Amino acid sequence: MLCTAFGLSIRTECALPGAMPGPPGVAPDIEIAFGVPRPWTETAAWGPYRSRDADLFEFVMPDVSRYTIQDRHRVVITPEDGADDASIGEMLVATVLPSLLWARGEIVLHASAIARPDRNTGLLFMGASGSGKSTRLRRAVGRGARAIADDSVRLHIRDGALLASGLPGGLFSGAHDLTHGRTLIPVPPGQQLKEFPVATALILDGDGKPPRRLTGLEALAALLKYRHRPRILQLLGTEADLIGPVADVATRLRIVRIGSAPRSRTIW
Repeated sequence: MLCTAFGLSIRTECALPGAMPGPPGVAPDIEIAFGVPRPWTETAAWGPYRSRDADLFEFVMPDVSRYTIQDRHRVVITPEDGADDASIGEMLVATVLPSLLWARGEIVLHASAIARPDRNTGLLFMGASGSGKSTRLRRAVGRGARAIADDSVRLHIRDGALLASGLPGGLFSGAHDLTHGRTLIPVPPGQQLKEFPVATALILDGDGKPPRRLTGLEALAALLKYRHRPRILQLLGTEADLIGPVADVATRLRIVRIGSAPRSRTIW
């Protein structure tokens, strides 16, 4: 099947939760297939990851599957006996695709993103797990906003615009870790966006302090803190290469740290 996820065209043999249908006749940026990769020798390993270099590495989820990423555009899935398709797809979108995007030099944040119907730029929600990113996204979509991404957001610059993309076809509910499944709440097709310009990021920290804009090094530090699956950068040895692109994004975003919002005021 051909689908769209993180703004990219993906040909996949495994369903991707939250992906949009892909337009026919488009050459895929990424291919995902079931199979067994050729044996290879690792040069680095860390927890569930092992790597030769950015063109050959893998993630292993016990009792689910081994995912081998080849040449920065292909994923080979080798399922464990008895693994169900839902768990395999969950790991693809939660860990494997973000890791592949980092290997391609993309920026992926642990965030959600929406576009309000009365604005021509979108809004990011960043914060730790449980801070309310998905809750705010669900409320916003219920009020007519369009979904750009939930849980993980790809940011890239094209023609001078900072664009956000992700998995707009559903909102994830449940634990965000490698062992507990999550429920996908479908988003109506008319409220899904493949990608959209973003200008503001709200950091949800729940400290109750007044909102405060972050600039300079504080803004850069915030984006680095809320990278999604950053361990892969250390494994591949590419972490330093992406400081510059992340700093560029920090200069294009209005980043505001907010605590608990007043009851009388709605912050999407």
